[in-house]
Amino acid sequence: MGVLLGLTLKELTMAHSNSVQFHPVPAFSFKPLFAIRDFLNLLVDAFNEAKVMEQKSRKTSGNW
Repeated sequence: MGVLLGLTLKELTMAHSNSVQFHPVPAFSFKPLFAIRDFLNLLVDAFNEAKVMEQKSRKTSGNW
């Protein structure tokens, strides 16, 4: 499909209609980093909850 250089279809058609005029597009986005951070926070929360649940179940299970 060719290299789009991070441009949307609208920006490409606008660039073609107005001679060659490219709109600046940020080369680096923090969104993936925020997504990774949120995912890791979710894992930590799940792990902590699992630890608490395991300790509760040990207290109620008694000695087998």
